[in-house]
Amino acid sequence: MATFAAVRVAATSAMREARNARAFDDRVRALAGDLFVALRTAHHLPTEYGEQLAAAVLQEIGSLVNRSGRHRHTHYLIANSELWGYATAQRRVIAVIARYVGKSRPAPGDRLLRELVAVGR
Repeated sequence: MATFAAVRVAATSAMREARNARAFDDRVRALAGDLFVALRTAHHLPTEYGEQLAAAVLQEIGSLVNRSGRHRHTHYLIANSELWGYATAQRRVIAVIARYVGKSRPAPGDRLLRELVAVGR
């Protein structure tokens, strides 16, 4: 059984990590917004695509489940959660974007991409 001191140390560490994660999320959201605004005209993107920048903010949410496989967990959490103001199809797009943040890239026949194409029809 953990002592009160050990629990306090663990809780303090978790709060510190949450503050650091919040600051990181704020920087990522600001950079993603700046990039979208700068590139929107050049790529002829509709303004509403900017709303899907939620993927930038939610990219690490899977770490709350487990650091190992966090991008898969991120995809599951976003795709299966009620994100206020987003339709199911929008959540699926956001989930796939967040799933492939980082080094991982989708394969041409990836199930997630096939599902997105099916939803887009």
